[in-house]
Amino acid sequence: MGIWDRLKQVIDGVAPKTSEWPPEQSPEPPAQAVPQGPAAGESDPLQGYSEIWASELIDGDTCKNCASHDGHEYTSMADARADYPEGEYPASGYKHCTSDSGCRGTLMMIRSG
Repeated sequence: MGIWDRLKQVIDGVAPKTSEWPPEQSPEPPAQAVPQGPAAGESDPLQGYSEIWASELIDGDTCKNCASHDGHEYTSMADARADYPEGEYPASGYKHCTSDSGCRGTLMMIRSG
């Protein structure tokens, strides 16, 4: 299960807490590739957000690319997905991250209406 699938579970209120996963059902390793967004002809369950922006954890391990990208506002989910592709290592974060410890950036979203 990729980050976008997990986010959909969180939005729908059905995501298990990490501590509740049995070892045999623990999350897949981040290096495993997963599909990007919906398949052709399917609607994207993550559409419908009025605000989408980058949120990067800023500390001593934060690279310059992530630090300068923190707070970037997106105009579409497609643009956000392009910068935060899922299934890539390290940690499916910002695609331009250069931190040796892996990206800890994510997207923040507010649903319309």
